[in-house]
Amino acid sequence: MVGLSETVKMSLDSVRKGLKGLEKSVEEFEKKVLRSLESSQAWLKQVRSEFPGQIKDAFAKISARVGSPLAFATKEDLRALIAKVEEFEARLDGSFRDTPASKKSRVAAKA
Repeated sequence: MVGLSETVKMSLDSVRKGLKGLEKSVEEFEKKVLRSLESSQAWLKQVRSEFPGQIKDAFAKISARVGSPLAFATKEDLRALIAKVEEFEARLDGSFRDTPASKKSRVAAKA
């Protein structure tokens, strides 16, 4: 028959092994999170560096396409153009909300 002290000792050893395994899992998870954060930061830097050029190009194309008609545009034409620009702005705002990091956080929140 196993004594009480032997049972307690085996239980504590089991708990220690479990804690070591848990600690290792937490450390691995932390490394994964840090790698994910670094990749998200690199992606964001890339997007930020490319964004001003893309906006400049977009406005250059828009001004080339719209420039001469605007010289003779009516108020109704200008209102329609303003509505299109506001619609484009709304779509542009929505596209920056879906970064890889935000998608990962939504997936993690669902789990």
